[in-house]
Amino acid sequence: MGIVVHPPPSDYHSDAPMPSSGVHVVSSRSVGSVESDICSDSSCTACRLCDDVCGNSGCLCCEKKSAMKKCKELMCDCKNGEARYTMCQIRRHATEESAWLVAGGYVYDVTDYIACHPGGKNSILKKCGGVADCMQDLQFHSNKGKKLWRKYRIGRVLNCGEQEDKLWWMFWK
Repeated sequence: MGIVVHPPPSDYHSDAPMPSSGVHVVSSRSVGSVESDICSDSSCTACRLCDDVCGNSGCLCCEKKSAMKKCKELMCDCKNGEARYTMCQIRRHATEESAWLVAGGYVYDVTDYIACHPGGKNSILKKCGGVADCMQDLQFHSNKGKKLWRKYRIGRVLNCGEQEDKLWWMFWK
């Protein structure tokens, strides 16, 4: 478990050594009027611009982000009650154990369906994690298949600060 180290006030002087190895150093910087935390933990792979968190247990930056996200969700009145996920979060769901697809701005959790898919699990797995928009795949299916897609819809794609305002792939022909 690491330690959170905040920079001392500018008028503070000490000969005490600063912590070194195995320490998560978290500092705050002001971005406009928003305080954001910068994590210097080299094993943290989370996007610093959105609610994405790494899978490292004990990553203090991501623990704080998760707690803040829970608070936001309690206060947030999302449209139609749908959750919103950034591509940074979606990319973490590209395995057989957790498989999410993106189609036309919606997110689908197809983890429970992979074994049953008539086209085989690999046809789903190669597009999981948002690596490709599956809108054409959705259009390809029968009406029964399209209804099944709706059953697995869990939310909408939300842009994080690392992405452009438009989902460019929606306009790609």
